Amino acid sequence: MKDSYASVKSQSKVLMTIFIALLIGLTFPNVEQWYEIPTIVGSAIATWALFSTRGIPLRSLILLNSCCWLVHNLLTGSIGGSLIEATFVVTNSITIYQLFKAQTSTGLHGVEPGK
Repeated sequence: MKDSYASVKSQSKVLMTIFIALLIGLTFPNVEQWYEIPTIVGSAIATWALFSTRGIPLRSLILLNSCCWLVHNLLTGSIGGSLIEATFVVTNSITIYQLFKAQTSTGLHGVEPGK
């Protein structure tokens, strides 16, 4: 999984807080339907995860974000968006499973395959 440019260059909690504040401040005033809120929450969680976690916890939180967007896309009738997010959910779930399997077979925790 590719990390965001900002989270790769900095693990600054201040920068993370700025990104999350901008996300919430610029999106919540524009909410028109209740099902838009989980996408904002999911995106804020994913932003926090990119700056604060690695491995399975990171991918689990990104999976949560994808699920929020999948529900939103299904509720709005977005076929393309639903298919893309469903692909992300399946791919991320497989990756989480493979990471978990690798950790339990080697006894290493927090180590990603190929590193």
